[in-house]
Amino acid sequence: DVARWAAAALKVDSAEIARAVGMLDAVQNAHLPRTLGEAITGTEDEEVRAHTDDERAALGRLLQLARLVEAKRTDPYGFLREIFASLVLDERNPSDRELVAAAEAVRALRADCASELIPESLRQPLFVRLLKRATYMQEPVAPNVLTAGGWLEVAWCPDGELVFAGFNEGCVPGDVVGHAFVPDALRQTLGVTTNASRAARDRYIFAQALRCRPAGAVSVHLHQLGSDASVAKPSRILFPCISDKDLPGLAKRLYTVAQGGSGRPARTFPDAWRLALPFPPKGKVFRESISATWVDAYKRCPFEFYLKEVFGEPADDRYRELDPRDFGTLCHEALQSFDHSDVKDSANAKEIAAFLEREVRRRLSSFGTTLPAVVELQGEAAIARLGYFAQRQADRRAQGWRIVAAEQLLSGTFKDCPTRVRGQIDRIDRHETTGELAIIDYKTWRRADTDKMDSLQLPVYRALVEASGQYGPAAKNSRALYCILAERLEDTVFDEEDACHAGGQAEAENELVDILTRIARGIFYPPNRGDVWKNVYDRLIWNSPAEGVDPAWIADQAARLAAHKAEVEAHKS
Repeated sequence: DVARWAAAALKVDSAEIARAVGMLDAVQNAHLPRTLGEAITGTEDEEVRAHTDDERAALGRLLQLARLVEAKRTDPYGFLREIFASLVLDERNPSDRELVAAAEAVRALRADCASELIPESLRQPLFVRLLKRATYMQEPVAPNVLTAGGWLEVAWCPDGELVFAGFNEGCVPGDVVGHAFVPDALRQTLGVTTNASRAARDRYIFAQALRCRPAGAVSVHLHQLGSDASVAKPSRILFPCISDKDLPGLAKRLYTVAQGGSGRPARTFPDAWRLALPFPPKGKVFRESISATWVDAYKRCPFEFYLKEVFGEPADDRYRELDPRDFGTLCHEALQSFDHSDVKDSANAKEIAAFLEREVRRRLSSFGTTLPAVVELQGEAAIARLGYFAQRQADRRAQGWRIVAAEQLLSGTFKDCPTRVRGQIDRIDRHETTGELAIIDYKTWRRADTDKMDSLQLPVYRALVEASGQYGPAAKNSRALYCILAERLEDTVFDEEDACHAGGQAEAENELVDILTRIARGIFYPPNRGDVWKNVYDRLIWNSPAEGVDPAWIADQAARLAAHKAEVEAHKS
């Protein structure tokens, strides 16, 4: 309906409106606007920076539409009437009847706001505020069907009997545990919703539902097991309603698996619905090039590597904060500017920290003049980490280490493998007295992590620097290490202790060539332990790859792996 109104108002076809609205993703991701005004400013910026005429035209149309909506905001009720003015309704259509119910709710709300008791200057803002919270009752889609409502609607539900389904801990109350940027203690300080306030609200809703109805009018249903076969606990809100005498019997009833049952949810879809992954090319097809980071992704989990290649990495076009990768990029870009600046030779921690803080704030300003609170907090966290780095960097400079290169792109081949491996090296240091060379990669980790250091990135970088011939004989005995940009000063280090030296280089290169050969053979299975692929792709595959992926693809992968192992054994003999 809105698209039809927009097309008529701008005198364009619906396809052009769709292209314009599609550009909202680019504006959202680049500027994180919170208001329509900020979205308009962001769209103007994106229009200037557009790469193609088609993008520029779509952004221009989006700007027209946004300004038109901005002008209509002074009369939201009239705006709604204008949008639906040409719509012809059919009372036999359930969706049309639902629209009528919504329209009647809006009309009643407007009548309430038009009361003489409300000053005229406050009527419009009050209508807009109440409209955001307005609800209406949907009719059942068929006879003898009950309409399911939401938990927060219980307090306004007039029905004499209620049935609560899925009344398990984690759903009611819904806790937020381990939030990366806004933990519960910080939420309390900021005055926003906390786990304690959610629990208090949900206790009140449940108590009200019980006290407003006769005994037996409220039924509660629980799940024994979650979708991953883990034990699902009853909500803590139920415990005040259960006596000590009844609790043991209730617990036995909830957690006793029926005889003959496996205690595991049954499969809910046929085999034909298993994920049909594309088959890699037959034979051994080496790639022209691959990045060192992508090699590490394969080593971490071949199956996840392939899923990323097939489906890409999903992007959330509605995100309101920097994800871990964007947070790392924010720190890296500030350090990149530092590594190319005159300040890089400073041994003054305050000077270095001030430079890095300016760089972080300059980059944050690209998201708009008014940042969401979460992004503000993330920016302060980045500044704090870089402040710790400044102290370590000042010490390192005082010890005689000097930055001689940054963000250097290098590539090369290894042994008889034709695939070129690319690497972008964050930084290279040389000691002013000894001439030693150190290859450094920045990591925004909490602390040095030996599990994460089981990586081929540093050996690859070290080999590429040596093969480049740009750094003389010192490159042969160079060491590669991580600079950990941690949350605390004591964890922020140039990690010399776990540095990569010449000693393990040959073994690492053998592993690298084996990975490149496996990729060439199309071997992407089985997944490594830990099921890291579930972090992003768990919704694509039911339970496990063995159960949720096409058996023919699994069998093809087994054959490829067997052929590779046979070739390796033959080569050894």
